[in-house]
Amino acid sequence: MSSNIVYKVARKISYLGNSQGFTIRSLSQKSDVSASTIRRILNTRVVAHNPSLNTMVKLARAFKMPLNQFVDFTPTTRQ
Repeated sequence: MSSNIVYKVARKISYLGNSQGFTIRSLSQKSDVSASTIRRILNTRVVAHNPSLNTMVKLARAFKMPLNQFVDFTPTTRQ
């Protein structure tokens, strides 16, 4: 996975987590992904952690969205 995509995944997790009121701990519990894995993904400047497909599926489910929507990085306009 390219570092650009990992960065976009990290931004998406951060945005969705903030908008849905998740902390790293609560997202970890909801997704069954360890808090340390979520931190590694979010901290892309320290380590380019490439999340597995299984991790991406679990995170998408925690945000109640299909995987294809979770990894859709098309810019949207805000109203």
